[in-house]
Amino acid sequence: RDEEIAIKYYQKALEIEQEYGKQEDVSTVYEDIADAYYESGDFQNSINSYEKSLSVKQKAGDKAGVSKVLSNIAGVYETTYDYKNAIDYYQQSAKLKDSIADESGLKDVMDNLGNVYYKQKVLTSAILSYEKAEKIIKKLDIKEALGPVYNKLGVAYYEMGNLVEAEKFFKESRKNLYETGNRKEAAMAENNLGNLLFINNKYEEAIEYYERSLASKKTGDYEYGRAVTMFNMGNAYRRSGNHEKALELYEESKRISDSLEFTTLSAKNLKALAAVYNAV
Repeated sequence: RDEEIAIKYYQKALEIEQEYGKQEDVSTVYEDIADAYYESGDFQNSINSYEKSLSVKQKAGDKAGVSKVLSNIAGVYETTYDYKNAIDYYQQSAKLKDSIADESGLKDVMDNLGNVYYKQKVLTSAILSYEKAEKIIKKLDIKEALGPVYNKLGVAYYEMGNLVEAEKFFKESRKNLYETGNRKEAAMAENNLGNLLFINNKYEEAIEYYERSLASKKTGDYEYGRAVTMFNMGNAYRRSGNHEKALELYEESKRISDSLEFTTLSAKNLKALAAVYNAV
């Protein structure tokens, strides 16, 4: 495999750097090896190589480099669902980035930390992390980064049951994302607004947002997102009594999810189809 060949060459380069090169170059090669291991799916060796890079940077007093590698290690732990270690390393990285006033880097780490907390369903901590990222984004005036964070805040509040805050952030997200030309993320915000209206039994309004979401997704390569929104729209039509349209949407959603091998969504569509036919 290409990654295995790359690792062999990196290891030869490492031997040379260790004998003749600078320590910062040795550290860089360790990171390259870690990246290659990560791409090959060998996550433990990826972590081991990042740790070796980390050791070199710590000895050199390279705080910026240390914070970067800490974040990379956290990312590997996140990939392997070891959220406890992911949080620990992201927090260490955040502390260092704060100490050297790396606000742009701190923004990314807080966003990643929020993602891990969200995956754990520790929603209050996720919101606090996203809010810290939001504050930095506004300070640095990175307009295109606001919409995605607003959407994440909306999802967290939605799952907490705070629908007022969720709606506020979804609408802010949609507005910002259209202004900055991010139609894919805007489509996600519209789908989320549709979900919010759906649970409030406002099916016609929910369908309008789902249709907007689908229209946005047609302009980009986002087939899975289209399948999800079609399933959601099918639910809205089903609740409103339009079984024919619901069946049409479930069938199309299943077709896409089958082609992409998203078995969970395929199963949801099969259950929904069975429920509609049983009710007809």
